[in-house]
Amino acid sequence: MMVLFYRDLPETDKKKVTTIHNQPYHEVHGLSEEQIRRGMEIEDSELPEKPSLDDGEKSILYCKPETGEVWWEVSSKRGGGQGSG
Repeated sequence: MMVLFYRDLPETDKKKVTTIHNQPYHEVHGLSEEQIRRGMEIEDSELPEKPSLDDGEKSILYCKPETGEVWWEVSSKRGGGQGSG
């Protein structure tokens, strides 16, 4: 089990994943129930494999908490689109 934390993106319903907590229920390093509710819980197997990248590309993880979808998008490192920043 892991928890994805994300931020809203303007003019879209997808969210940019900013942090992944791999052990949310760990006795020492885990999260509180309130913290877990602020994120999106997924099974480890639901995290898609990170894509292979060519030179000048970056991968960005997105999610839709309402539907449970999680996916990677690849974009140019130079591009100033939604995925940058």
